[in-house]
Amino acid sequence: MGEDVNTISNNISSNNNNTNNKDDDNCETSNENLKPWYQRWDSQRIGFHLKDVNPIIVKYLPELLKTTSTTCNCKQIQHRRIFVPLCGKAIDMAYLASSSSSSSSSLSPSVQLEVVGLEGIRVALEEFIQEHPNLNIKPIITTNNNANDENSTHRSKKLEQFVGDNITLLKGDYFDLLEEEDSSSASIIGRFDYIYDRGSMVAIEPQLRTSYVKILKSLLKPGGKIILVTLERISTSNNIEATKKGPPYSIDENNVREMFSCDEHNNNNDNNDNNDNWIESSITLLEETDQLVLVPEDKLRYPDLDQLLEAVYLIQRKK
Repeated sequence: MGEDVNTISNNISSNNNNTNNKDDDNCETSNENLKPWYQRWDSQRIGFHLKDVNPIIVKYLPELLKTTSTTCNCKQIQHRRIFVPLCGKAIDMAYLASSSSSSSSSLSPSVQLEVVGLEGIRVALEEFIQEHPNLNIKPIITTNNNANDENSTHRSKKLEQFVGDNITLLKGDYFDLLEEEDSSSASIIGRFDYIYDRGSMVAIEPQLRTSYVKILKSLLKPGGKIILVTLERISTSNNIEATKKGPPYSIDENNVREMFSCDEHNNNNDNNDNNDNWIESSITLLEETDQLVLVPEDKLRYPDLDQLLEAVYLIQRKK
């Protein structure tokens, strides 16, 4: 059995000089990005949390992992990383972390998948750790010495780290990744082969999307792929207010294609590695379903909408 979640919390409180649970609660309630989510978790208003693995990641994981490389030595273990932003306590992370060792996995035996989830609300991570003792997740106390260690999963004083079998959980504000001294998100938590965004982008305020996508782009390796799941609110009666409500906030296909392209003002930026190869990025709409038809009870939650379209995109950065 894994270590009891209360023991984990106590260990962090007693050993980490920079953070304790009381200060963390104050941070979550004072941080404008985190405050509404702290309130939701505190009152357990987490209808967005799925009680089983999302069928989307099960269905499209093989497509996400598919490679066109002909130079791969399939006898050699390939270490690949997948990032789950604003992860909550998504069961999908346990599914992905266990995929490498599962006999029914869609992964090649030569692929070792490391999952990195980032979440701002402590209780979400504590509940995930408690609910998945088989992953053996333990807190890592970051000091000034190991924060700069090249072998560390992250090098940020603002992020707490919990490490288990094929999984790392980071506690902190996603948008703090823009505020570090070197301003490079990738240098803080590394780059990823894949990103899985289910319900993250639609959860943030629309005015934060530019910053959100800027961070996401910087974290994806050239040739890397993103599975992005969005929701589009549609009202045929032109109820504009209903389409602007959230979370989840409405994102349509044009929004997605506009965000995941190279911004014109970045074309002359010296950091071309982060920008230029987004011009020819590949964006594929994999599927689209009306959630009001698929889940009829959702009509009670969204009475002013005629459609709530869930779209799944596969986005690949140019190599």
